[in-house]
Amino acid sequence: KIKDKKPLKDYASSPAEFTVIAFFHNGSITNLNSEPFKSLDTNEYLYEAKELKGKNLIDWLIGLAEEKGKKLSEENAQVLVDIVGESRNMLEDQLEKICIFLNEKKEITLESIQQVSSELKQFNIFDLQNAIGVRDKTKSLLIANNLLDNGVEPTFIITMLTRYLMGLAKIPELQSKNTPVQEAARIVGTHHFYYPNYVKAKNLFSDQKLVEVFRALLKADVSVKTTSTDEKTVITLLIAEILHN
Repeated sequence: KIKDKKPLKDYASSPAEFTVIAFFHNGSITNLNSEPFKSLDTNEYLYEAKELKGKNLIDWLIGLAEEKGKKLSEENAQVLVDIVGESRNMLEDQLEKICIFLNEKKEITLESIQQVSSELKQFNIFDLQNAIGVRDKTKSLLIANNLLDNGVEPTFIITMLTRYLMGLAKIPELQSKNTPVQEAARIVGTHHFYYPNYVKAKNLFSDQKLVEVFRALLKADVSVKTTSTDEKTVITLLIAEILHN
């Protein structure tokens, strides 16, 4: 943290022409009228690199695929984000591997995404969801620890499990309305290829059990964000509660 900001203010007002220098400020700027931000902004030296989320991230990924001469649907782009996470560096790296795998083929399909993911020889969040969906506690813990060891944030695991289990909770209503598979899959937040597994999983989780599961997810989320409890301990306890009979 810079204590004396005057030198930076002075430099921003009259920088050396032969120098290229970059400063990184992690976090938000609460007051743009304070120095040195005011001088940097006045001279157009400030640039905000926003973290892409949601639709913006999907659009960026589709555009990146187009630059590489590949066609990526919005649905499959979401699958790729779900597998890899929201890191643009990791997404770009994975997309490059998929393009190499496809060679001359132009379309990035679900099958190609799955194939390249499996060849990485490490688990992804879908593997954890599938293990939870068949109530395999041993495999769920193995996959969760593998994810954490490979740098996946516990908050991402909790978020994706919440999304998955909320999807399961919607299935009874969709079935009562005879919702077509493609539409039902979109509503629960998955690819229609995976939807039958969602239906099977819901049969193993009663409505009352899902209520208990959502309480456990909330408790784990609060624990990760507000305590110093080891992340593996938090996720292990969460999975134990989710799969407790």
